[in-house]
Amino acid sequence: QVLPQGLDHVRIAPEEPGKPIPVDAIRRLIGDLALKAQYEGYRVSLIERAEQMNVSSANALLKTLEEPAEHNLIILVAEAPSRLPPTILSRCQKIAITPPTAAEAAHWLSLRQPGIAADTLLNAAGGSPLRALALADSDVVERRRRVFEEFRAIADQRQDPVAVAERWHALSHEECLDWMLC
Repeated sequence: QVLPQGLDHVRIAPEEPGKPIPVDAIRRLIGDLALKAQYEGYRVSLIERAEQMNVSSANALLKTLEEPAEHNLIILVAEAPSRLPPTILSRCQKIAITPPTAAEAAHWLSLRQPGIAADTLLNAAGGSPLRALALADSDVVERRRRVFEEFRAIADQRQDPVAVAERWHALSHEECLDWMLC
């Protein structure tokens, strides 16, 4: 990733999905922020899934948020901001970013990949345009179509549920569940 001259950055995220952001990562960030920026410009710190900070991590970050050093920008990204401690929320400017509508996302996707099954890809990607674009070169549309076709065949008693379940066992369970929910 290339950054403009005069801009340093640090990225923090949970080490594994569902795990908290460890206090050591926040302490390293605080130590880094105390140092002078490499190019004497702005230093940007991004904390992804900030709602996954545990109490110790949030408390460690609190003083830095109260008294940020000059030219330091700390961006907390949270899917569930209500899960952030009130002490953290009260020290941050809030910018709500709403996802695009389905029509906007489909239009954006079709501009980048003309002739693509935009609606199907967006459904397979849980409505995420960037994830749908990443799936565009995969066989996800065909796999999804086949799963739904077999699902209808089971409902119409044209397929043996056990035989279909054996085929589905090789598929990603999370992916199939996402398809069923969208």
